[in-house]
Amino acid sequence: MWMERGYRIEPYADLSNAHLGNNPIDEEVNLSGADLTGANLSYAYLSEAQLSKANLSSANFSNAHLQSADLTSADLRNATMTNAYLQNADLTSADLRNATMTNAHLTFAHLAKANLQEVDLTFAVLTKANLFGANLRGANLTGANLSLSNLTKANLREADLRNTNLSGAYVSNAYLSGANLSNAILFEKDLRNTDLSGSDLRNAIMTNARLANTNLTNADLSGANLTGANLSSANLRGANLTNTILCHAFMVDTDLSMANLTSADLFRAELPSANLRGANLTGANIRGANLTGAIMTGAVMPDGKIFDGWRKTDR
Repeated sequence: MWMERGYRIEPYADLSNAHLGNNPIDEEVNLSGADLTGANLSYAYLSEAQLSKANLSSANFSNAHLQSADLTSADLRNATMTNAYLQNADLTSADLRNATMTNAHLTFAHLAKANLQEVDLTFAVLTKANLFGANLRGANLTGANLSLSNLTKANLREADLRNTNLSGAYVSNAYLSGANLSNAILFEKDLRNTDLSGSDLRNAIMTNARLANTNLTNADLSGANLTGANLSSANLRGANLTNTILCHAFMVDTDLSMANLTSADLFRAELPSANLRGANLTGANIRGANLTGAIMTGAVMPDGKIFDGWRKTDR
């Protein structure tokens, strides 16, 4: 099949560095396995196109229409997809490392096991996208909309998720160590068994979140709202909980050793058998908190005195 400008459109065609933007490419065109390295496809209409296993590295898809396109296992490294329309596109196992996808439209997109390492997804719309097992390490998701998306077992280590909308998203068993989730909306989020060690959760909204068995060692939760959250058996060793709201939180068997709880609000929090060894509770509100069986050795109490066994001594 030929098109204007003399380009042959067929599987495994060599279209490297071709200029195809604004071309009348037929929908459902088959370019499976084609070489489109560095091609200019900005504003192109490729809805339902077959691009599986195509080499699209460094290609320009800015403002292109790729709704329902088949991009499975495609090579999209360093591609530019700014404001591209990829609703319901199939990008399963695609390689998108270092691609630019700012403001991309990815509602209902299939990205399971895709490699999105270091991808720029700033302000992208990923509502109800499937990112199961995807690699998003170091990705920039600032201001992105990930509501109702599936991030189960996704690798989000060191990803930037500032001001990201994760309402209704599935993130259980995801890897979020070192991720920046400051100001993130995580209301009622199921984060059980998730690795959030060393993550930045400053001022995050995490009311009624499920965080049982979650790894939060050395995480920064200062100013976060964890009212009613379930942190039972979670690991918060060395975490920064300064000014954190933990009212009515459940922290049964939770490890809070060496945690900084300065000025934290623990009103009526449940802490039976919690480990608070060496924790700093200076200025914290522990009124009505249940500390039955809690380990308090070496903890600095709200009045600034050290709790040593069952005796308070001056700090």
